[in-house]
Amino acid sequence: MNTNRNPGINPYIIGTPIRGDNTDWIFGRKDVFIFIRDSLDQDATRILLHGQRRIGKSSVLQQIPQQITGDECLFFQIDFQDESQTSIDRLIHKITSVIAETLEDLGYPKIDFPSVEALETGLEDSWLQFIKEFRKLIDTKKVVLLVDEFDVLNEANSPIKNNFELYRKLDDMLSRDERLCMISVCGRNIDELEDIFSLFKAAPVHEISFMEPEIAISTITRPVQGNIEYQEDA
Repeated sequence: MNTNRNPGINPYIIGTPIRGDNTDWIFGRKDVFIFIRDSLDQDATRILLHGQRRIGKSSVLQQIPQQITGDECLFFQIDFQDESQTSIDRLIHKITSVIAETLEDLGYPKIDFPSVEALETGLEDSWLQFIKEFRKLIDTKKVVLLVDEFDVLNEANSPIKNNFELYRKLDDMLSRDERLCMISVCGRNIDELEDIFSLFKAAPVHEISFMEPEIAISTITRPVQGNIEYQEDA
């Protein structure tokens, strides 16, 4: 390895998901984005991405809006990392708040989303009313929920795991809008997941795994091109 000893910002990103427009920092995941595009084109309403921890799943999820071009889809980033102790009402509240706030960020008029209290007393009615409100703004555009850490709902201490019917209620609520798709990421082997993932039996499933050797080499060498030169034996 040779270096020109030019100090600067560390070009490698470790542990933190790659966000925003940093598409040049994504390597070796073309197959995943093609899979997602094909699934959306076939009107899939549930898509599951899985793979071991620290493999880059969250970065892939963050980059989907940049990689899947066109104006037929609107993407909404949702993180379930801290939701293992939540309820269905609070999950729907989180989803509605993210949709409303993201639409406003995109330049759409502000819309109200239901409070937790409203959802606790009338979950279905509140959700259906919210669908009507955001559909007035976006018409037939496809709503794509990008859900990170989805598998926390499968943890032993999750109330959703302990009451499977509540989980099915979440699926039923999302199914009320036929133009809504949920792309979920989980960090466990698909064989380790229990019946909560029966939701994905008929859904497209893709594993995010290790890179091919050539791509792995490019991941190391390309960010430092012009500053560090790696010899072939390195």
